[in-house]
Amino acid sequence: MKLRKAKSLATALRWRERGKKVPFVLGLLEKKLGSPCPYCQKELTLKNVSLDHKEPFRTAAARRDLEEHYRLDVPKNLHLVCRRCNKAKGNLSDAQYRKLLRFLATDKHMEAAILQKLSQSYLIYERH
Repeated sequence: MKLRKAKSLATALRWRERGKKVPFVLGLLEKKLGSPCPYCQKELTLKNVSLDHKEPFRTAAARRDLEEHYRLDVPKNLHLVCRRCNKAKGNLSDAQYRKLLRFLATDKHMEAAILQKLSQSYLIYERH
């Protein structure tokens, strides 16, 4: 089951080195499953885990750019988070999303409402 999930998560990654992305993702899964999501602290499971870019693609065009994939799809820029946080984070960087979470934590009602809306939205990229 973990191998199937690793293959699924690794599908969108573009690496120059062939045959290394699935073992990398499998290693992440083995290390991080059962631990808390770095954003919401919910336990990471095979059902809710998602592969996230700490520095995201900034535009839809960047997501289609192979060189941008080679720059961003690197081990130090990838981590596992829950699917809901990954969707809510959208194209914010890790630092930006953590800053948003700290701000929202000051008002629990606002936090719940905004994170709910963000997790229901589609990724919206900046237009340049």
